[in-house]
Amino acid sequence: MWGDAAPGTTVGGATDPDRSRVLDALSSRSARPVLELSRRSGLAPERIGALLGLLELDGIVTRVESGWRKRPDGERRG
Repeated sequence: MWGDAAPGTTVGGATDPDRSRVLDALSSRSARPVLELSRRSGLAPERIGALLGLLELDGIVTRVESGWRKRPDGERRG
């Protein structure tokens, strides 16, 4: 049902611009806190938090002590 959608897409192939902005603000090398992601993406911290939760469920990001980072392709779940 969900298929193998790219990280910045949603069901039906429509791109979620907020999700894309968060992914662009993230790094796979260094963790970034929510406020830094908010500054880089231009989105409210509350929206960032909601999107990070969804991205974590999808196995695209991970939370570490110092913030959030993208999972390298080899680390992604599912």
